[in-house]
Amino acid sequence: MVEGLDQLLAPYLRYPWLGYGGAAVVGLIAGSFLNVVTVRLPRLFDEAESVAGGGGGTIGARTVFNRLWGPRSCCPQCGRSLLWHENLPLVSYVLLRGCCAGCGRAIG
Repeated sequence: MVEGLDQLLAPYLRYPWLGYGGAAVVGLIAGSFLNVVTVRLPRLFDEAESVAGGGGGTIGARTVFNRLWGPRSCCPQCGRSLLWHENLPLVSYVLLRGCCAGCGRAIG
């Protein structure tokens, strides 16, 4: 191998769990983002639910999104915006037991 590459890979060859842990973290982040995309993308292009003025809004109980990164994620029951630490994949789900910190009802 190339000498610089040996030095770069040395910790991962000695402690393979570092690589597995890093891959797990990257997988959780990518999976969480793809979940957001699969929920928001159909609503983003749904002209039947578009709100006049181009901003996000609500129609019935569904939130209309004007872009993938906003508005912030919210509880589907009470509409409370989730804080940054409540959006951490898997960690916040386990700590909050799958429920909203505001109303206590289940978030899937």
